Amino acid sequence: MSTAHNARTLGGVELESASDCLDAIGSGYSIQAVKFTLRKPEFMLSDLANPSRPVSMLSSADIQLYHELVRRALDAEGQELRSRLITGAGLNTEIALYGEDRESLLTEGRRIQERALHMFGLEQRLQIHNPFYARGIGKTRLLETLYAQTRAEYQALREELSPYYISEFQKYVNVFNLKCVYANHAIWQQLRQLGENFVFILNSGAAIYLSMVNATRPMPALFLEIHRQNDAYELFRRKNVDLLVRGEPDPAKSFVIIDIAYTGGSLLAARESIREHFGAHADVKTVGLFPKSYEAVKRLDYCVYAGRLIGVSERSFTPLNWHNELLFEHGVDDD
Repeated sequence: MSTAHNARTLGGVELESASDCLDAIGSGYSIQAVKFTLRKPEFMLSDLANPSRPVSMLSSADIQLYHELVRRALDAEGQELRSRLITGAGLNTEIALYGEDRESLLTEGRRIQERALHMFGLEQRLQIHNPFYARGIGKTRLLETLYAQTRAEYQALREELSPYYISEFQKYVNVFNLKCVYANHAIWQQLRQLGENFVFILNSGAAIYLSMVNATRPMPALFLEIHRQNDAYELFRRKNVDLLVRGEPDPAKSFVIIDIAYTGGSLLAARESIREHFGAHADVKTVGLFPKSYEAVKRLDYCVYAGRLIGVSERSFTPLNWHNELLFEHGVDDD
């Protein structure tokens, strides 16, 4: 459309939903302009909720110390950095940077981490020698190294999800293009023992599901989508996944919802969805992986924090120091 013709438009509406946009086009509207909001590249320097290696092989006290040394290393770099510290709400557990381009961000981020480790004296402090019990769970296991049964589960899941997304755009949707899942860890067996029916929220839930299947065994699994805001895949979706079921769930037994937890809102919405489908009295437990806020912890039954499964519903934490208190909490297998 020419600029002159565009200027003749007398009025219009702004929509965020692709489906609403298509409905409007069917009613005679035409697209006036397209706008995309993009996130800049990010680099995680330290995360108390899910430390990366080699920090994940340390004690709670040393993980906390490393976190502080990262802050000191960051301060020492000062104005020399091209990248900037991420600020805002929900950052109690994290120290992270953002930048204009990925390569310079990686270079600066790794330099700060190396500086902190040098101050730290890492080799003398390693406490955990088996990654199965590490204090963090990285998404580091290549899909091609999983058991054949797990890879078959993934292929079946992709086929069942395919009708929900526009085929030519599936290459941009994470769930269809997984390269890695979470590492093998004791946490998956602990989660498996919490119930019989497991619920995963797409898209992040696919990697969690496959990690559990590979470490334990196939289970009755339910998949759903919760779109609260900023849905990156809205443009590529034909329809929402209201509830996709694999296996045969038993409504008389407990449902365990597992998802990454920022505020915990998606987990609560998923709990309501399960009760709408299976009855208001369905036994539903929520598990938040690597919670990022005090608000999230208050909403959960369990959380996975620094490699430990922790029952949080009957424990109390302080709003200003919850992230450090959780670091030193015992896991369910330690109680």
